[in-house]
Amino acid sequence: MMQATIHQAKTHLSKLIRKALDGEEVIIANRDKPLVRLEAVHSKKSKRKLGWGKGLVTYVAPDFDEPLEDLAEHMETAEEEQMRRKRSMRRK
Repeated sequence: MMQATIHQAKTHLSKLIRKALDGEEVIIANRDKPLVRLEAVHSKKSKRKLGWGKGLVTYVAPDFDEPLEDLAEHMETAEEEQMRRKRSMRRK
């Protein structure tokens, strides 16, 4: 974690932004009292690598694409249960 004063932040804003983009926590303080945290909107750490799971699925059942006959019934039951819970929450 890096802490900078307001004056230092004004003077070295580009440097602080680079540190935040690299994932470092940057705090801007006034008289040693932390005021704000500078952080990247999209951190490098959060990027996903495409294709990381290629080759992991080694078997797919022949009926994989067939419709699940009881799925519609299950979905209706779950939907009814959710509505019942919402109604009971309103009563409380």
